[in-house]
Amino acid sequence: MTQFLIILLGVLAVFGLPLFAVIGGITLLLFHSIGQDMGLTMGDTYKIAITPGLVALPLFVFTGYMLSETKISSRTIRFFKAIMGWLPGGVAMAALVSMALFTSFTGISIVTIVAFGGILYPLLKERGFSDQFSLGFITSMGPVGVLLPPCIAVVLYGLIAQVNIRGLYIAGILPVVMSILILYLFIAIYCIKNKIPRIKFSFREVLKSMWDARWETPGALLVLIGIFSGLFSVNEAAAITVVYFIIVEIFILKELKLSQIPKIMEESMVMLGAIFFILGVALSLANYLIFQEIPMQLLSWVKGSIASQISFLLILNLLLFVVGMLIDMFTAIVVVVPLILPIAQYYNINPYHLGIIFLMNLEIGYLTPPVGINLFVSAMRFNQPILNVCKSVVPFLIFLLIALAIVTYFSGLSTWLVEWLNIQKQITL
Repeated sequence: MTQFLIILLGVLAVFGLPLFAVIGGITLLLFHSIGQDMGLTMGDTYKIAITPGLVALPLFVFTGYMLSETKISSRTIRFFKAIMGWLPGGVAMAALVSMALFTSFTGISIVTIVAFGGILYPLLKERGFSDQFSLGFITSMGPVGVLLPPCIAVVLYGLIAQVNIRGLYIAGILPVVMSILILYLFIAIYCIKNKIPRIKFSFREVLKSMWDARWETPGALLVLIGIFSGLFSVNEAAAITVVYFIIVEIFILKELKLSQIPKIMEESMVMLGAIFFILGVALSLANYLIFQEIPMQLLSWVKGSIASQISFLLILNLLLFVVGMLIDMFTAIVVVVPLILPIAQYYNINPYHLGIIFLMNLEIGYLTPPVGINLFVSAMRFNQPILNVCKSVVPFLIFLLIALAIVTYFSGLSTWLVEWLNIQKQITL
């Protein structure tokens, strides 16, 4: 009977049953099948909500929602366009960097699509980019910022894997730079082939754009330098960020009214509450798997089936690619990380290297059906058929997979900086 009900939940998921209901239902059935109290699931949800390290999540999410209500996206694009517009594909490159940075603050690339879509789509079309390229670009580029501080996915991974969060951010620097360069190669080739005009460099425009962004830039630099230098913790960075941008956007730039803050809080916390509920039921499922010694059984099977680290990394990427297609990033972190940690330790994989591989895979999951949320948001935002959106992201997806392969088999990209800075592997907040 339990197996039948689990299969039924899986079928209902295909027809749109919410993810938390699917995972929660399966978890309750599994606990019931072994005679355990099903009320443990609610206890795990409460445990997630009171975790001290998660203080940063609501603060960063609120900041992201607040910034999405301002004109920061247009100022950011203007700033990077002034600096990079003279390069082949410079306008697209400026948009890529802008979207990645914005996603790092919001933690969720769907907000980036909504905030930047109305600006970027006509801008790219005006510069000569095709509909297909523009659609795929806007849908695909936000997730590149998942590894940058202060993105909440890194915080959550560090908490679950018990890895130093500051170290994870530092480990992501070179992989992000390399990913951006690989994507730029594709963009530049496209622009040269299609004779997309460049923008003439103007030092005056650079100064004007810097002046326009004079208030947001210090805030971003404060967070980046503070976290990377260890001047303050991730939780402290979150608090400083909220206070700084409230002062700037309400009292200095006056792009927001104080009366708007309660509504922004409500919208951001509703979204965060949904994430926390998913995390709670996912944590219960992970606890069930650990209680049933699934990680140790999996380790025993893998040890007998996979001979080398290289083979394991290949299979790990294939597994995580499928995981990213089926479940969202936050659920995957809570459920899958405890399963793969002991196996990765057996194959002597650096915890920072594992974290970057894991997060890059889930970043790609934003762009792969059936759960690739960016595809559906972009389809609604630009009133496009979902199949057309899927087709538009394929070239960008290929180059992201190339970047992932390089990071996977050149571990120094993830580990060199943290080893050079001698950062401890244990978690710090």
